[in-house]
Amino acid sequence: MARDIAVKFNNTFGETFTLPEPLIREEVAVVPGTDGQKMSKSYGNTIPLFGEENVAKKAIMGIVTDSKGMNDPKDPDTCIIYQIHRLFLSLSDQKALADEYRNGLSYGEGKKKLLAAYLDYFAAMRKKREEYAEKPDRVRQILADGAVKAKRMAEETMTEVRKAVGLS
Repeated sequence: MARDIAVKFNNTFGETFTLPEPLIREEVAVVPGTDGQKMSKSYGNTIPLFGEENVAKKAIMGIVTDSKGMNDPKDPDTCIIYQIHRLFLSLSDQKALADEYRNGLSYGEGKKKLLAAYLDYFAAMRKKREEYAEKPDRVRQILADGAVKAKRMAEETMTEVRKAVGLS
């Protein structure tokens, strides 16, 4: 929507706004949920980033799988555990994990690996959030500083907009 407005304004009044561009990595355009559908709070198939560790564990251990045997080869392209896990891995680690699934990695072991990767990946963010939760005044100060900066930038942009439409 912002892009559409910026394009229309720029076409009418001249180049004023920088056009926003989406930044969506193709491999994460749709993140699968724990049930295989698109991850969504409304579907109830999410893994909480900042919830209790046991809640994340319960969500990950509850990921829906098929009825393949423990040591049967599994297709990483259709394995929900792998599809989520690969989001946290480098390309070489993704390939290695895919090979493990093709060689019969059990879903239980895959879920344990995913949980470990998930907790490791978000550990620093979770710690920082805990620190901020203990310092609400600091959070309010950061927000106030951001508001001042945003207001300054908005005023500069509005000056340009007024010039472009002939109001100043």
